[in-house]
Amino acid sequence: VYLGGTGAANKLDDYEEGTFTPTYIGSTTSGNHTYTTQAGFYEKIGSLVNFRFRLTINTKGTIAGNIIVGGLPFTTSSTSSSYGNAFVSNAGNLAITAGTNVTAILDLGADTMNLKVWSVAEGTASITDANLTNTSQIFVTGNYSV
Repeated sequence: VYLGGTGAANKLDDYEEGTFTPTYIGSTTSGNHTYTTQAGFYEKIGSLVNFRFRLTINTKGTIAGNIIVGGLPFTTSSTSSSYGNAFVSNAGNLAITAGTNVTAILDLGADTMNLKVWSVAEGTASITDANLTNTSQIFVTGNYSV
């Protein structure tokens, strides 16, 4: 399909949609945690990937270190400063300070993102295993280039 012209730059030749299985990974110890909900969905249009997922822990297990979400459907672009967008629309049952915001940053050239907390008083810090509980839950939506 050509959009807005017939040149190579106007050719849309890649569309895909599907599901993926997001996972929590600890930067020190990956962990043996279990999930109540582990659901991800995506659409890939050309080099743009739109995604959304929900993760709910059932048992925290031995996860340790900074918390990373892995298993995104495609590897992100590794081009410098081409970070995608990730929006945490809901986060529940995290052991964090009231008034902080949960955010995420996609890693370049990987299928992972790092979870962060942000507050006016302290700035940005990584979410760690100490912030997870047996019922921690996040909903994330975003997009990135491959």
